[in-house]
Formats: sequence, structure tokens, C-alpha cells
Amino acid sequence: MDNPVMSGQVLETGATPSPPGGYRGNGNGLLGEDAFHQMVYLERKRTERSGKPFLLLCLSVVNFENAVQRARILEGIQAHLPGVLRGTDVCGWFKEELTIGVIFTEIGETDINRARSRIQEKIRLRLNERFTPEELGRLVMSYQVYSCNGGTQPLECGLDVHPLGEEPLQGHRKKEFPTFLNSWFRQRCFLLTGDMLLISFAQVLSLWIRLGHSDALPQLYTGAFAFSTLLYPAVLYVFDLYNMEKLFRWRWFVLRTGLAVLFMTGVSASWFYLFPQWVYGRGLLGIQALLVFMLIAGWRALCRSLLQLNKTGISTLILGAGDSGKSVYKLLSEPYSPYRVTGFLDDDPAKQGKVMGSPRVLGTLDSINEVAARTGAKAAVLALPRNRPAMLTRKMLEARLRGLEIIEMPTIFELLTEKVPVQWLEDQWLLFSGGFDLLSTDYVRKIKRVIDFGVAGFLLFLTAPLMALTALAIRLESPGPVFYRQQRVGKGGQVFTITKFRSMRSDAEKAGVAQWATKRDPRVTRVGKWIRILRIDEIPQIWSVFKGDMSIVGPRPERPEFVRELEAQIPYYSVRHTVTPGITGWAQVKYPYGASVEDALHKLEYDLFYIKNMSIFLDIKILLRTIGVVLLGEGAR
Repeated sequence: MDNPVMSGQVLETGATPSPPGGYRGNGNGLLGEDAFHQMVYLERKRTERSGKPFLLLCLSVVNFENAVQRARILEGIQAHLPGVLRGTDVCGWFKEELTIGVIFTEIGETDINRARSRIQEKIRLRLNERFTPEELGRLVMSYQVYSCNGGTQPLECGLDVHPLGEEPLQGHRKKEFPTFLNSWFRQRCFLLTGDMLLISFAQVLSLWIRLGHSDALPQLYTGAFAFSTLLYPAVLYVFDLYNMEKLFRWRWFVLRTGLAVLFMTGVSASWFYLFPQWVYGRGLLGIQALLVFMLIAGWRALCRSLLQLNKTGISTLILGAGDSGKSVYKLLSEPYSPYRVTGFLDDDPAKQGKVMGSPRVLGTLDSINEVAARTGAKAAVLALPRNRPAMLTRKMLEARLRGLEIIEMPTIFELLTEKVPVQWLEDQWLLFSGGFDLLSTDYVRKIKRVIDFGVAGFLLFLTAPLMALTALAIRLESPGPVFYRQQRVGKGGQVFTITKFRSMRSDAEKAGVAQWATKRDPRVTRVGKWIRILRIDEIPQIWSVFKGDMSIVGPRPERPEFVRELEAQIPYYSVRHTVTPGITGWAQVKYPYGASVEDALHKLEYDLFYIKNMSIFLDIKILLRTIGVVLLGEGAR
């Protein structure tokens, strides 16, 4: 580009030009192109005298659909930039109606890269208020440093040009706080550790508020403190308060925290009534409950803010910019995701350099090693079909041997959503993916069977009075049998009979055709409505657990009529019949009640996750969450 600054044709003057309508610092307009380049020239001369470099920023609009869109974006920049600039900074047209230039003087930083990163973050935050992510992706920032010898030099490894919606390239990336939270497991451990510390603090503080200071008091209440500190996290889990995705819905987690504290207070009051040696009075229990609620809710609000501030993430490339790649980008862009998308790679010439959401297509698939080295990427998600060229497979192998983690698309979805995405699933992934260990581990299956037998016996004994009352209520309300028997498909496709309390009219399927239950189903009786909400209608299925047809935890069995329909429409639906069905399951605690093929598809994704990761520990998690689902009446119809 032929301009006065680069060619040295601008006449040096002793004064700073101030053209009409232009501004220096926070004015209302932009310097014209000639006047701005004159300012650049004068700042260069000042740098030669003072030895202090200055930074030139250029903001350009790329990939715009038409001139009107480009003009609108540039107008938005003009309106919002003054909020970032100081009185000594200069703003104008580097190239008329195409590129806005900003001269940053008196930077006050010895490290020019730090100064650039600080300025860029301020501009990013400011423009985020005005532009959508798609519009931000059309903005490109470039920088040059004018050094004390009067020459120009780019920042470190060449002129740094990248979309505003992306992070700078490696070597230019601003430093963030440690990336300890870039893992779901670490996030949950961090949350749990804080919970236990705050619960302990709340107990000590409530004791001091209620009973005053005494060295003997903590020893008297050690057992009570230990009981509450260990049980509280379990109750928080029951109410789904370790769900990192829902942590970003503040009304939800505040309400759930309140319900969890109320439930725990009730449990504690009952326990301390049975074991009164701790003399845990109502006042002390009330103060403790209030403190725990405030501290736990505040701690989750703080964790949410920390996760939102933690912008570093694991730098990740997406291999493929089609529909699969866009789905991966949407998932990795969620606030709870520990990954940060650096860009796409795709072989489609029409997509090269274009913005796909926010990051752009940085190159072709065979340039994975070069792009990973240039961007500092640590992982790559494969959003491509299995029938890819052998050359690409070798390139990915080279990248993996150089330290780049290659993650298949179903794996990243499984990791972040705790379900297996059926629509992106292929036979080879199921064949070679890890997991499914319990299917071939006899001793674990035997342990699970012993646990099922013991839990079923305990539940039958515990719920016997409730079952008698339920049978009486059903009998008094409507004519017909108390129990309802129905055929279901179990392990290996074997059909067995389950027994439930009748919750519908006795003629609910008088035509003999199986029907999905619907929301506010008119066939449900008044008693049936409540026993469905509280899941009391499921209790007689414990007998199927005794017989071995069912387990306490597993995929819910479906009717043969529905299974034939679903197997014809949903791939891999038959996989759920490789394990014993259960009274409750991962799909039941993660997804609301389903009454359609689409719902069955979503539930299958959770069932596949359970089958793949089946373990005693996962069963315990499901049982705890089932308590919360029953208490809150979730998913009942």
C-alpha cells in the first residue's frame, strides 16, 4: 500500500495537525487518511527523540456481505472506541472507509506484547457490548511497533493479524490465571472442597454465635460436625448442585441450594432427635442452616465467575467445518467447557479463511502440524467421517506423536454432556472405544446382583406400610385391580412381565393398542397422579428385581410394541438390551419423561453412556440423584 508513512513523503512540521472534524483522543469523529498518516509520521519523529516506542493498531472489516454491512460495523467501532482511548491516543482512517487506525502513545509498559494484550482485551470487552460473535469474527486487528530508531517492526514473529473474536497466536497470547479449572473433574473437586470447608466454617460460626466462646464446645460437637460435613455434599449432589452446566443458571442454583439446605435441616433434626447427646437445639440448627445457605450459594456464584473469567482453556482445533464441526464448536463454546476453539481446518477451498461462527478456517486438513505449532493448539477434535484419506490419518498420527491430543467427536460429546451422541456415532467408535468393561467382568456383575438382592429386600420391608396404604387408596377411588401387569423387553431381548400400581383407569387401553403416556394424560386417576409424581407406582417392580428380570439401576425396559418401532427408527437402540433393565437409570435422572421417538433417542444417548461406563460407583450416583428427582417430582406424568 502506497502511503505517506511508508514512503517517507510526509513533510515534517513542528506542530500537531488538528483538522476540522478530526479528533485526538476521545472526540466524536475520525482524522482523515492524510491527517492520520501525518500523525503517524510525527509520532515516529517523537519516538526517535524520546526513545519510547508507540503502538499502531489497525482495525479492518473482512468477509463482509456488502458495503452497507461493512459501513455499519465501522460506525459501531467509531461509537465504542472512544471509551477505550485516552486523551493522548490518536484515532483516524488508516485507509479511508476501510481500515481504522489507532496510535497508542505513552504505553507505560516495558513489554510491548503485554501492552498489546492489555489493549486488545479492553477493545474486545468494549466491542462485545455492540457486536454479535458473528460480527466480531469479521473484524481483524493488526499491530506494528514503531521503535526508537524510527523504523517499524512487527510484534515478535511477524505482523500479528487475527480476528477479534479469537485469541492471539502463540507468543502473543496474554497470560491468564492458572488453568487448574480446565477440567470437569477438577472443577467439581474444586467446588466440593470449597463446600466442605465452608460447611465446617458455618458450623463453628453458628456454634460461636449461639453459645459463645468455649474451648470445650467444639469437642462436644465433633461428632455432629463430622456428620453434617460428610452428609451435606451428598445432599447437594442429590439436588444436582454439582452439575457444572446448570451452575450458570443462577436462579436455578440459588433455589436448589435453598431446597437442599431445608432437606438437610430436616434430616439433621430427625437424626439429632434420635441421638440427643449432641444437644443440637433448634436455634443452633436454624443459624447453621442460614449460614450454610448463604455461603454455599455465594461460593457457587464465585465459582461461576471464576469459570467465566478463565478464558484460557485448552487451545483446540476442529478438523472439519461442516455441520459436525459446527456442532462441536457450539459445544466447546459453552461456558462450562474446559476447551477453547482456536480455529477450523477444512479442505473445502470455499471455506478457506472464512469465519465459521467465530474462529476462522485456518488451513487445510493436511496442514494440521503447521497450524498446531503456529497457534499453540493442544488438542484437535475430529469432526469428519471415518472414510477419510490415508494421508490425513498419517498427518494426524504425526501430530499426535508431537503431543497434539486427537479426540473423536463422540468422545468429546461424551466427556462434556455425559451422553453418547447417537447421530454422530459409527460402528468403529463403539468397537474400539474404551468402556463396556462390566459386560465382560463376571465378578462385578455378581456383586451388582448381590447388591440388588439386598437393596430390594430392604426396600420391600421399608415400603410395606406405604404399599398397603396405596393399594387401599386405589381400591377406594376407582373400580378395577390394584396392580397393573405389562410385558417389557429385558436383557437379550427376552420379554418378561412387570407389576406396577395401577395409576390409570382400568379401560386406559380398551382398544388394545399400546399408547404413549402424555403430559396431563386424562386417563390418569387422582390417586394415580400423586403416586406417579412420587414414583410410588414403581415400587412393586422390586419383585422383578428379586426374580432377576430387573436390576435396581439400569436402562428402563420398554414395551415390545414400542421397541419394534424404536429399533426400526433409531440406530443402536438394541444396544440397551445388552444389560439388565432397571427401576431407575441414568436417563431417568438426566432427562425428563419421554413420550415420543425423539425422546427415546435422547434417552438412548444417556443409556449408552451408562452401559459404556457402568460401575458400582455410577449406580450409587444414580441412586442419590433419584432421591432428588422423586423429591422434586421431576419427569413424572
